[in-house]
Amino acid sequence: MKRNCGKIRVCLAAVLAVLMSVSLLSACGDNSTGQSAGSEDSPQENISLSREDYIAEVNEICDEIVTVSAGYEEDLNSGDVSKVLEATKSMVNEIRPLYTELGELKAPAEFEEQQKQIKDGCDASVEVLDLSVELMEMEGSEQDQERIETISARIAELTPQLSDLNTVLSEVRTADTADTADTADTADETGTENTGSDE
Repeated sequence: MKRNCGKIRVCLAAVLAVLMSVSLLSACGDNSTGQSAGSEDSPQENISLSREDYIAEVNEICDEIVTVSAGYEEDLNSGDVSKVLEATKSMVNEIRPLYTELGELKAPAEFEEQQKQIKDGCDASVEVLDLSVELMEMEGSEQDQERIETISARIAELTPQLSDLNTVLSEVRTADTADTADTADTADETGTENTGSDE
């Protein structure tokens, strides 16, 4: 029993570390674009978002995930097993629909490949969240060792997709920043060329 409980806590700690690593993206996004123009209206299905609106939506959802995670940080780090488990369950219930929403965004053609990766990563995240809840519900009861091993193996299998999700989200969220830098460099080069021709 004690061995199983320890395995569950170790597994959950690894899962939460991966899920909460999205907080590293909080400094990556440029939220100066604000919310998308049509964010308050129900978008038509299968209609792609504009580039600006897509990036804004990704930023907004990622920031919501960061906010939710931060709200449970104290309890998750409390060291009180029962408090940690209850906080985790509540966090999972709040975060799951955000990952679902993120995976279902209609990306413009420019970001279609990234959105496919985001969709795969979000699906993996939702599955890991559900599996983590199942593990928590097994805590303190007569656990099925075979089921614990199966869940642990599946979470380990999905973990690389969660890491890839953070990478592609960072790429999308910094797209505007990269474009601004490229534009500035181009402008500087053009100004230098014009100065040279005037001389």
